[in-house]
Amino acid sequence: MEDKSGKSIYLSSGDSLIKEHSSKTTSSPQPSGTTVPEPQSGTSRPETHGGFVPQGHPTVPSAPQKENPRTVWTVWNKDQRNAYFETFPESERKGQKLETIFAAMTEKPSNYQDFLTLIAKGNDPKVIGETLIWAVQKSGHWEFHNSKHFCKDSVYSVVEQQYLAWYKKNRRAKKAAA
Repeated sequence: MEDKSGKSIYLSSGDSLIKEHSSKTTSSPQPSGTTVPEPQSGTSRPETHGGFVPQGHPTVPSAPQKENPRTVWTVWNKDQRNAYFETFPESERKGQKLETIFAAMTEKPSNYQDFLTLIAKGNDPKVIGETLIWAVQKSGHWEFHNSKHFCKDSVYSVVEQQYLAWYKKNRRAKKAAA
């Protein structure tokens, strides 16, 4: 994006800071003594053909840029998070959300495809997220090496059973207190 003062503004995907870069010249100077022939009627200049990007113009990325998970879950509000996750393809959206929750909470490597594998096996994404949050914040004994470790059948199913037992126990206690 370019503002009226001739500065290009780029959004950094890693730290959500806006950086300004002075744009010098967008076209390369022509060597002296040479001229660029004008197109004849019915033809167009090479820079107007699809696929060719003139020098000096940034290309648009084909995939959304990933933000820092800590920023997504601690700095942004719910609307900002929703808008961010909407930029991912529908098939990846839930996995991307779980990937960022895992990375923000554990500070360990995370891959959305591990979570998509769990979802494909019939697990509810909301329960996966709640299980993860419980395991890290409240269980007191779970520590995951990475998302592949968390999503292993032998690990996730045990953690989920423990979470569901804890959830039912707390729900019953709340009903008894009310």
